[in-house]
Amino acid sequence: GGVLGVLALLAAQESAVRSLERVWPAQRVAGALAAAYGAGAVAFVLYGRARLREARAASQEALACSLDAVEQVANELSG
Repeated sequence: GGVLGVLALLAAQESAVRSLERVWPAQRVAGALAAAYGAGAVAFVLYGRARLREARAASQEALACSLDAVEQVANELSG
């Protein structure tokens, strides 16, 4: 699936380049596409950072719950 996705992206890029070169110079088209890819990359980075923060918070919560459960079991066994 990933390979087909990359091929589709390359085909879409080539179509965009050919269409835009009719109205803009090649350098401007390359710059516009680079800016679009850069914006997409920034969006993915921000999304990834948010997901990592959520995962970190969930891990800390799970650890706290596990420690509470171990403490309760230890108290029940000793008491």
